[in-house]
Amino acid sequence: MQQMKQHMGLSLKRHKCHIRVIDTFGTEPAYNHEDYATLHGYRTNWGYWNLNSRQYMTMFRKYTSIWISTH
Repeated sequence: MQQMKQHMGLSLKRHKCHIRVIDTFGTEPAYNHEDYATLHGYRTNWGYWNLNSRQYMTMFRKYTSIWISTH
């Protein structure tokens, strides 16, 4: 994502909804969504791309779907 941001600049915002991230570990909202992390007191030096959880292709789809429906 960082390389895409460097090369695409502001046009990344226009195409951000088309991005799908393959993540075998299952990215939790605390490491993806800055608002969620701040609200719950999490801090990390990576992540915070603020993608919709459905854009992550993981083997833990049930967990991701639960987060989407409850938050």
